[in-house]
Amino acid sequence: MLAESGIYAIRACEFLALYNKEDFCTTRNLSRELELSNEYLVKILQKLKKAGIIRSQKGATGGVQLNRDAQEITLFQIIEASNPSFLESLSATGIKELKQKHEMLYHQIDQHLDNVQNFLHTTTLKTFTEYRSDGINII
Repeated sequence: MLAESGIYAIRACEFLALYNKEDFCTTRNLSRELELSNEYLVKILQKLKKAGIIRSQKGATGGVQLNRDAQEITLFQIIEASNPSFLESLSATGIKELKQKHEMLYHQIDQHLDNVQNFLHTTTLKTFTEYRSDGINII
């Protein structure tokens, strides 16, 4: 299951994708929008920065912003940076363990695994954000 850190990483990137691309968003503003403690958010953002998904700037006009266009960032990359154990559970080893426990479900899970992996690899942050925002603009 996708952990909170993975969910909040996607939500943070989604917000930044809708945010004015020229400006940096303060972590306080982002934590308020996500209804998340600033300390927890900073830990998530550090992982995203290390992976090159976001960049940060210190100072009065500082904050965070996407490091690349949302069209170039996939959900897989965000999850890989913030919640890699989720992706490990989608691996053949994780499925093999499930097979031993739940033989009847294995066949269905195996059929859908490729679809999940393909979705995560091909769905960009831009596509995901446009789908979820349904025309909402954040400035």
